[in-house]
Amino acid sequence: MQLNHSIVLSGFPLGVVILFGQQNQKFWQIVMQGLRAIVPADKFAPTEAKINSFAAGIGTVVFNEDQQTIASLQQNFPAIPSSFPSGRNRKAVSHSLLSSRH
Repeated sequence: MQLNHSIVLSGFPLGVVILFGQQNQKFWQIVMQGLRAIVPADKFAPTEAKINSFAAGIGTVVFNEDQQTIASLQQNFPAIPSSFPSGRNRKAVSHSLLSSRH
């Protein structure tokens, strides 16, 4: 399921993707592969355990903000830039809905 919603002057795109089942598992497999490429093998066990705990959830909600649009809004509306940084400072965030299946 994917939901897109624009807020703040109709130009601040916030993408939301909700993943369940195989899509949830595939997402965390991709995350695991990416982390294996940058975390030393001898230090990977805690990372793997954490990612596996996320993957064990029923689903994952992934949020993403379009940083180019935010920068453009800051430039085009200099009178109100203070309303943009709070959103801009957040990274793409994902949250596991539940830590384990029941």
